Amino acid sequence: MATNPNHAVIGTTSTPLDVPGGLYVNGTQIITAAGAITADIQATAGSIGTAELADASITPAKIAEVTTATATADGLTTGSITALTGFKKFVAVTSASATNAITLPGITAATIGQEIFLTVGANGYELLTPASSNTTINQVDSDGTNQLDVAANTTLRCTQISSTGWLAEQIAATAITVVAPDND
Repeated sequence: MATNPNHAVIGTTSTPLDVPGGLYVNGTQIITAAGAITADIQATAGSIGTAELADASITPAKIAEVTTATATADGLTTGSITALTGFKKFVAVTSASATNAITLPGITAATIGQEIFLTVGANGYELLTPASSNTTINQVDSDGTNQLDVAANTTLRCTQISSTGWLAEQIAATAITVVAPDND
């Protein structure tokens, strides 16, 4: 592992850290004498470089999640997609009717760049954004009367492109399209 000259070194593999009374940082106990971690240990921005990460330490399981959603008449409960815990979310959607809905999660400037992939089988659905959020899908406010119609047997790739906007691309067996939300 590379050593950053600006970081303190505490013990080595040949001389481990031995703190019988526990480890304290600026008067706050971080590790008890028994070895239990008692406080969050956080890195500052830019303090961990790629040379300090073990090979294969960043895996798809750590940056992506897989879940399911069932479209509902109003896009709530099982039709709501929860906020992402990683950078990508893969959602298997089931829908009993093309007029049922799925609702994207709320977004902020801090989540720009996240992606959600929604794959549906036999029936399509309508894609919404949270009520009164003023969030757009393909430049159209989609939290009220407008929604994006998603065709059956497709995957929809939704990329957050601003603090209030999603870009949705519909992927089918023979084409990739960008469809404008409409008012049914």
